[in-house]
Amino acid sequence: MKKLVLMGMALVLLSFFGLAQAQVEKARGASQKAQERASDQAIFNRVSDWFATVGRPQEEKERILQERQARRAEREAEIAAKKAQAEARKAEGEKRALQERESQRAGQEAEKGARKMQAEPQKEEGLRMRTEQQPGRGK
Repeated sequence: MKKLVLMGMALVLLSFFGLAQAQVEKARGASQKAQERASDQAIFNRVSDWFATVGRPQEEKERILQERQARRAEREAEIAAKKAQAEARKAEGEKRALQERESQRAGQEAEKGARKMQAEPQKEEGLRMRTEQQPGRGK
């Protein structure tokens, strides 16, 4: 009985450990995404700035705020550059896909034309053979 209880407790602990690991492996949460998109006037930026500068002299407060604003501006520039690169890659991929579709359509049109050219002599030959086989028709 003791072994069964110990095994049950171990199973429960392992299941919690697995859930904790899954939470740690999660890349980014909603709050992190919101912070990335936030401006300098967002509430969490203002609160974190306040905590960083509380109890400091005015000159040091200004310096800290300027450094934080510069870091945020750099981060925004990096994000904008990444978005621009992603859009450029997307546009390039769309351009390639369009060119491939156009070349496929041209190839299909060429195949249709070739089939049509091959089918016309066969039709004429078939009509000629029919008229030769039925000489009395048409009188």
